[in-house]
Amino acid sequence: MTISSLLVAVCMGTLVTADNSPPPVGETDVEQARNLFAVGSTAYTEGRYLVAAKAFEAADNLAPRAALVFSVGQSYRLQWTLDRQLVNLDKALAAYRQYLERAPSGRRRGDAVQHLALLEVERQHHRQSVATKESDQDRTELVVSASVPGAVVRVDGSDPKKLPLALEVSPGEHEVRVDAEGYTPFLVTLYAVEGRVTPLMARPEPLPATLQVLGPRGAEVYVDGQLFGRLPLAAPVSVSAGEPTIYLRKRGYKPMIRKVLLNKGERRTVTAKLRPTGQRRVAYGMFIGGITTAVMTGGLAAGVLVTYRGATRITNRTNRRAILPDELRAYNERRSLRNDLLVMTGISAGLTVLLGGTGAILYVTDNLKSASSEGIGFSSIEGQPAVHWTVQF
Repeated sequence: MTISSLLVAVCMGTLVTADNSPPPVGETDVEQARNLFAVGSTAYTEGRYLVAAKAFEAADNLAPRAALVFSVGQSYRLQWTLDRQLVNLDKALAAYRQYLERAPSGRRRGDAVQHLALLEVERQHHRQSVATKESDQDRTELVVSASVPGAVVRVDGSDPKKLPLALEVSPGEHEVRVDAEGYTPFLVTLYAVEGRVTPLMARPEPLPATLQVLGPRGAEVYVDGQLFGRLPLAAPVSVSAGEPTIYLRKRGYKPMIRKVLLNKGERRTVTAKLRPTGQRRVAYGMFIGGITTAVMTGGLAAGVLVTYRGATRITNRTNRRAILPDELRAYNERRSLRNDLLVMTGISAGLTVLLGGTGAILYVTDNLKSASSEGIGFSSIEGQPAVHWTVQF
């Protein structure tokens, strides 16, 4: 473990169980102090000791803790080793002394005494190098951090700067914009109070992903259990980044369920192909069979008409003279064939009605099941809705 990581771990623990019990403070001050401590810890581990010192000082002003004062001393001492500015040396000395006053028997007493002795020697050696000490107590500053990595800040339209950041500003209102890849810009107007540090913890919202769903016209589209309409949708679906579940269903077709991995701000097109249900396939087969038997019925009916006309012509001739043996035989054959065709026509017509009617019944009754019967439901996890899917295929 590095020295920087060790200091952060010790400070975080000591912030909760300080050497001396701090005076009571408001919840708002405590929350701001925590944010400032987080900013200081991050800056400290990155070697940005001035930013860390200012954040720890501001946190101590809101919620006094001896551990915070010790962290201030550590930050200024390390900054002194980098820039050799006497003002940082003096601030480190003052912080260590204040720590010993607040926590005479604190856990870091030995470290504070040792640092004080060494710094006093260095102070004597460099007394002549700097004539005066600077004081930052009356400076007006913004301390800005963000809840997402890689964020940058622009204050009053300035060039972007990496966060966390401590920036001296003039008293009054300032436009602050925090940007991070994959997140919406975080915009806020801050009022900087003269002579004080104003903290800001920016929390940008992730950019939504966009989902374009294509498929059969009229199919219902659900995303994570929420109905977005029927295809074709008027506009793409805006969803949170992650792995949403897409569910499509249409009467007469098997439903489709698919998970899609979406990054923040990503645009994705999903094309769905639905297969007919077994009942719908049987209905189509019945329709085809009914059409076939209807054609057969028409052909048989035409045969009945032809044989009837042939028999009628023979009858018309025998009305004027006696019927000949050959004509009688032909007349009987036509009558017999006509009767056979009539029977076949009736059977074919019955099959047409049976197949067509059965197909129509199967087609009409092939309806969508209720959402609950298809396994679309909601459960609750820690008070938040969560979709569960139990679709059977």
